[in-house]
Formats: sequence, C-alpha cells, structure tokens
Amino acid sequence: MGITVIDGYLYDIKLVNYEDELERSYDSTALWDLSYADILYDPEGKIAEFKSRKLACTVDIDSAGGLLWEAYWNYRLAGDIWIYRQDTMQGHYVFNNAIKPLVSALFIVNREYIPHDKWLIHMSRSLAWKPDSWEKDLQGALNTGDFSVQSLQERQMCIDRLWNGMNDRLCEMTGTDDRLNFVRKAGYESLKKLIEKEEYTLQEWAAMEGLEALNYEPLHSVFHREGDRILLDKERLLSIRPEDMYVWFYEIVDAGRKGVAAE
Repeated sequence: MGITVIDGYLYDIKLVNYEDELERSYDSTALWDLSYADILYDPEGKIAEFKSRKLACTVDIDSAGGLLWEAYWNYRLAGDIWIYRQDTMQGHYVFNNAIKPLVSALFIVNREYIPHDKWLIHMSRSLAWKPDSWEKDLQGALNTGDFSVQSLQERQMCIDRLWNGMNDRLCEMTGTDDRLNFVRKAGYESLKKLIEKEEYTLQEWAAMEGLEALNYEPLHSVFHREGDRILLDKERLLSIRPEDMYVWFYEIVDAGRKGVAAE
C-alpha cells in the first residue's frame, strides 16, 4: 500500500507474507527498523516470536573495518589529493562521501544496527559511546566553510579526530595492535596465518581467506606458488623495505614479521 492517508493521518503501510519474511535475510537497516517496532496485535504470539528470531542476529564488530576504510579512503587518500590540487569543490565532495560510513561505523562500535540514512545523524546522538567532542567535531565534519583550501583542511581535521577516536575504541575492544589501526586488522591476520604455517594448498587458502586476497598487498609480495601450493617467501618477507610498498601495507608487513628468523 505504501504511503497512504487514512482518516486524515499519513501512514506508510507494507503488507508481507509471514513465511516469506521468516526466510528472508534482513540487512542492518531492516533489523534496526524492526528493533523499534511495537506489536499492536498478536493473539498467537507469532509476531513476537518472529521479532525475537530476527533480532537474535548480532552485530559483527569486524564490519566496522570496511566502513572505516571507506571513510578513510575518501577523507584522507582522496582528500589529500584535492587539498594538494586546491580543488575545494571536489575536496568537499569526497569529504561528504566519508560522512555516511564514518557515522555508520559508530553504530557498529556500539554493537547497534545501522539505521536508515534519514535517521543516521539524529540517532547517533543517543548512542552509549561516542568519541570526545562528537557533536562539535561532527558539525565541523559537515561544514564546508567558505570553500577555501583552509576550509578543506579544517574539515579534514574534524573527520580525522572522529575516525581516530573510533579506531582507538575498536582496537581496545578487539585487542588489535593500535599501531596498525583496526582497518588493517584483517590484512594483518591473513599475513600472520601465512607466516605461521608457511604453506597451504590452494583449496585450503581459498576456503580460509579467498584466492583474490593473494592479488593484493601485503600478501602479494610475500608468497609464491608451486603447483597447487601457496608458500611463504620468507626471504622476501624479511627483505622488504619501506620504499618497496605503500606505507599502509609496509607497516602490516613490518608488524607481522617480528620474531621471524632468517634461514
């Protein structure tokens, strides 16, 4: 039925099949929406059972990594480029793209479902944990100022403070080495698996990490393939220098190889 007026009141009505909804996989927005739902009529208790079953799906804290990476790519990697080129309009555009994943990550930090965009900023204020000066820095993160290069730099600093606050919190929650930051946790763990065992079959690695990961750093430079086996290239691992790869990945390699002895 959708948007409908009944007796002078505006409703957004959706009719669904109960059995189909039981089988349907709910994303974070649907779960957030359901978590705020009030049951008005349920004589057999089936709706309450349905709600309980769906909301048993807990928030995956690791999913914050992808959101923080998306925010970082926009405000730092792309942002630095446009500050250097002094294109303030393009710079503010990429900063805009950092806001949604940044605020979404805060819900994951609080082990909450991510709400619909129309509620995102508003509902963030009621979360139990927020970085210091959340409201002030969020205003700064949304402020385009006078469209000068300085306005870009000031906006980037606000976003950076929020990003680092969430990163520190996630590292604390998960025991992640804060020298690497939470976003690099998955890459570091993949590298450590290769270092610790040194050899996997293609089938083993595909089931565990996926073969595509081998095409990217930090793994790409430290393994070689022999037939259906993936082998750690220990000599290469120990010889990689800062100038050999992007610093983001070099720091993962440098942390991962600590304690590895040369043959």
